[in-house]
Amino acid sequence: MMKIHHARLILATSCSIGLFMASIASMQSCSIQSSPSATFPARYSVVSVPMIDNATYDRKVAAELTEAVIKAIESQTPYKVVRQGRSDLVLQAKVTDVKLRVLSKNRTTGLPGEMAYQVTVDFEWIEQDSGKILVSRKGYIKSAVFIPSLPSQEPEDIGRFGAVENLSDDMVASLQGEW
Repeated sequence: MMKIHHARLILATSCSIGLFMASIASMQSCSIQSSPSATFPARYSVVSVPMIDNATYDRKVAAELTEAVIKAIESQTPYKVVRQGRSDLVLQAKVTDVKLRVLSKNRTTGLPGEMAYQVTVDFEWIEQDSGKILVSRKGYIKSAVFIPSLPSQEPEDIGRFGAVENLSDDMVASLQGEW
């Protein structure tokens, strides 16, 4: 009976430590959030977001990032998203790299305990009429932590979702201010 209680205590402590570490890691990769009082240039009213290009093995990441950017624009800015050719601004972006990084390993099994899903993007916000590049970022990296091991057994999709959300928020936040 004592061994079972001890094993449960160790498991509970391991889970608590893992969740604590995951929350710290996710805080470190938090995105810049736009506030309602954020300054977005008033001379623009509509933007277009063509499908983001993908040069990686992960076929879902570009489509998910495109969708997340559109939702972030419509919820965090005064801008509306329209078809290309009818917009003031255009987003040109490409996912250039996706990596899975092991952050910790289980001491007993050697299997990954916590992992980071890391996405690298190149993007530009371009003025439609003039072709002027307003914002340009190369090699912009965001990541999110997920726990693939027991007891959580989170799928890789959880990490991708977090990284995509962090990227989309930061890409949209880069529209703030006067250039």
